Amino acid sequence: MTLRRGRGVQESSASREVLQTEAEGCLDGALKDLLPFGFAVHHAGMARTDRALVEDLFADGHVQARRPRCLLIGLVLG
Repeated sequence: MTLRRGRGVQESSASREVLQTEAEGCLDGALKDLLPFGFAVHHAGMARTDRALVEDLFADGHVQARRPRCLLIGLVLG
């Protein structure tokens, strides 16, 4: 994934297409709004399907941790 400082995923990135497609099926409004730009949220209040989606996108490298100290250990370890 190609990131520009403060701008998320570049327009021409293959990850951008994946993220836009996956965002359409999200139940969480914040995730649906943020995902096409390469940002994601992950918390216990989300639907399990949305959490699993973020975990899969993180594992596949489509979303990255910008500040690892903010990650939950469960997301990092799987």
